[in-house]
Amino acid sequence: MDFGLDLYNTTRTLEKKQIDEILSLSEITQQYNINLTPEKAKYIVDSNKSALHDTGRIEFGESVAKKITLKFCSSPFVSKYNIEKVVEKLLEVFYYTKNETKDSISDDRLIDLMKIAFDGDCKGSVTLLFDWIITKIIHEYNFSGLKEDEETSHIEKIGENNEE
Repeated sequence: MDFGLDLYNTTRTLEKKQIDEILSLSEITQQYNINLTPEKAKYIVDSNKSALHDTGRIEFGESVAKKITLKFCSSPFVSKYNIEKVVEKLLEVFYYTKNETKDSISDDRLIDLMKIAFDGDCKGSVTLLFDWIITKIIHEYNFSGLKEDEETSHIEKIGENNEE
């Protein structure tokens, strides 16, 4: 039996499933004038694989790429022209932050905080999101004993701290 061929077919099947997951968001993204093509979906899936590899992470359960695509498609700073590139950069920020906070923040909470900052103070800049907000979130979670279930929005706290 040729195990190499089986592994290749399994990998291709998994990739197709992930692409189909992204494409399943089309009905929602079209409400924001974003058309997810198979090429864009493949780019997002490939970006997710690359970000996972670069950060030494593995993914179980629901795709973070799907969650980020769904969450950020409503942003005024994301369009049909840049959705796949923005998601690519957001995935890099996401996995970096998960590593740096030692997974002390849930995926959904981190994505929510990223979206608030991206649409707010960062005005659609992933560079600002990473350099300013994510650095502060990492610091808060690692050095201030911040807990996942605290009620105060940490992005709001960060915004208040920067106005001083």
